Amino acid sequence: MGGSSGLGSRWAAGVTGLSYATAVSWLTWLVVSGPLSYGMKGSATMLMMALPSSLLAMPSATWIESTLAGGSFSPAWESVFLAAPGIAQAVALAAMLGQRLTRGPGLVIGWLLAVDVAFCGWTIAYDEWAPQGPYGWLILVCGAGMAAGLVAASFTAGREDSATA
Repeated sequence: MGGSSGLGSRWAAGVTGLSYATAVSWLTWLVVSGPLSYGMKGSATMLMMALPSSLLAMPSATWIESTLAGGSFSPAWESVFLAAPGIAQAVALAAMLGQRLTRGPGLVIGWLLAVDVAFCGWTIAYDEWAPQGPYGWLILVCGAGMAAGLVAASFTAGREDSATA
């Protein structure tokens, strides 16, 4: 019985991490070559969605851009530097949720990130600038996917705890 709930917790962790990685990847595309590429809102939204790892990566990306890239990145490298903190965070979140010892902190972090993703999606979906609106819905769906994965992770954690007691 313990193996099936362990498999369930890994699936829940995978759904949560994949939903978060999809939201980060979609927002990266929106910022680099899509409708959010026009100004500061896209970059601020990307920074907010990948907190706290985006704050840690910002100094190194700025240094690499100014020193090694001659002052500006190509769109492909800009995508890598924008998405990398969020993708790394998605992997770390899935790993935390998949392990019994770190599932509690992972659930707390996961819920904070799910609310963050949903808020970012809502701000894009309900923006006053009409062309932006539809692009936020995928991020809202990703937030819902994260919430579903987190509910499943907490449910399977409860089953694992009752099976060991």
